[in-house]
Formats: sequence, structure tokens, C-alpha cells
Amino acid sequence: MILIVSFLMVYPFSFGEAGVATESPFGPYYNPANRPKIDYYSITLSTSRIGGIEYLGLDRSFQDFTVGIATSDSVWERKSWLSFAGRLGRFDFGFGGGLDHQIQPTLSSGVMVDLNRLALGASYRYGDIKSIQGGLSLEIGRILVGLEGERLIAEDSTRNYLHLGIGYELSEAVQAQIGYHRGMSFGLSSAIGPLLFFFGVDRFTIEDFRIHFGIYSIIREKVIKKTITKIRVKKVPVEKKVYVPTKPKKKAVPKKKKTPSKADLKYCDEHYRKGIEYYNQDKLQEAIREWEKVQALCPGYLLVEEYLDKAKKKLKLLKGIE
Repeated sequence: MILIVSFLMVYPFSFGEAGVATESPFGPYYNPANRPKIDYYSITLSTSRIGGIEYLGLDRSFQDFTVGIATSDSVWERKSWLSFAGRLGRFDFGFGGGLDHQIQPTLSSGVMVDLNRLALGASYRYGDIKSIQGGLSLEIGRILVGLEGERLIAEDSTRNYLHLGIGYELSEAVQAQIGYHRGMSFGLSSAIGPLLFFFGVDRFTIEDFRIHFGIYSIIREKVIKKTITKIRVKKVPVEKKVYVPTKPKKKAVPKKKKTPSKADLKYCDEHYRKGIEYYNQDKLQEAIREWEKVQALCPGYLLVEEYLDKAKKKLKLLKGIE
């Protein structure tokens, strides 16, 4: 469950058709670089009216590469497109292309940089209406804050918008979200098994408001390997031992705890930071190995015990899902 809720911060469900440049409580529709960083299959479905589908997306993601196909039939934009995303170090790059309802080409591209708890991003869309987005997201404990600027360029007009979104993790399975994107938006995201649900009010203004409901599933690949090892029992001759009395051994004096030297502290700091980088990239086993090195040499160093325990629980949960 902890793993699934973490996707609410990495791949949160959207408030309508927001143009998104970074990770934020708005959603990943228009920056192809805004994708999960693990192996998964994903089906995304949302609607804001009874009996109709507003957005449908199918994704296949590997650790460093994602490909997806999606279609949108909202009142804001009708189009279908393909998208690709790749990861290089701390940078995520994405590209998308398709056709709108008038059979006109529409293209999009985006880039994001992950700085641990801070993410910066920008995206560009080309079509009947062009748009440029730039923004940042910041994770503070259970809170995720997203701030974006958007510029829409049409043939005869240009408009600028400012978007703000805040997500708060109420529990391991529920996140509350509130934001402003050309109107107030608020709602709840909840994880039930492998599914994530979203329900909220989207773009609430004096003139109009929409009820928005969404569901998408995260279905991980299951790789099961069974190894059968035959155990052969060999008869080994047993030698009889002659008892020879020995002098009683002196009790060992417990050694005093060694105070880490400057070199030890430097070593611990280096591996402590490496563990954080691996953890943020969902490389849990590597992160655990780094933090165990720190724990062995410098017990109680900073938050290593807390981080190590958290990583082991997350890895255990991940293996349970698989």
C-alpha cells in the first residue's frame, strides 16, 4: 500500500485537462516526461459526465523508458496521440504526437529534472492552440506543492495562466488535493488494492463546475523463478576426539565503542547520500546496501536507521505485490 500511495506523489491523477510542466497535484497529461520511474502497465480512465469517457490512456513503462497511447474527448480538447518518455540521470525527456478532431497534427515535448524533493520542468505543445508551461514541485513531508505558469498562444490572442496545486497525504491510502487552474479544484485520491481512484469537483467557478471521476490501475509485471536443487547426502567418517583438559579462558573485556574518525564520517556521509539518490530512483536494494554500510561504521548516523527501516518495508511490500 505504501508503494501505491507513493504513485500519488509521482503520478497523481489530474484535475481536468491541466497543462502540466512538473510533478504536481494537477496531472501528467501534457508533459510526456512526467511518467512513473518503474516497470508497470497502466490504464487511465476519467470522465466528467455520465455515460461518456473524457480521457483514456494505455501505458507500458520500463525502468528508463515509457510508451503510451491516449485519446481525449473533453470539451477543452479532442485529440488522440502517442507519447514516448526516457530517463537520463536526473533528467526525464518526453515527446508526443497525434491528431486532433479536425485531423490537424498536434505535437508536444517536455523535460523534467529531479532534485530529490524538488522537481523543475517545462513543456511545449504545438497545434491549433500552442502552449508553453514551466513550473516546479516541492515535497515537504506529507505535502506536495506544485506551481506552474502557462502561456496559451492562438492566432488572434495570447493568454497567461498561473496554476497552483497542493496534495496532502491523509493516510497511507488517501490523499486530499486542492488546486486552482482557471477555477478552483478539489478532491480525494484513494488506493484500493492495485487501483487508484479519484473523485472531485473540477474548475469550480461562478459560471460552471464539473464533477470529475477517475480510475487508473497499476499492474506490475510478475516474474517468478523457481530453482530446484537436489541435495545429495554423503556418508562422512566420524573421528573420535580425545578430551584434553585445558585452562579456563579469561573473560573478554568488552571493547569501548570507537568514536568515528573524520575519514569514517566522510565515508558515511558519502554512502548516506548515495543511498538517498538510489531511494529516490526506486533502486531500493542499492539504497539498503549503502545505508547498511553507514549503519555498520557509524551507528545512528543522521536518519540512517529511519531511512533503512523505511526502505526495507517498501521493498518487502513491493515483493508482496509481485
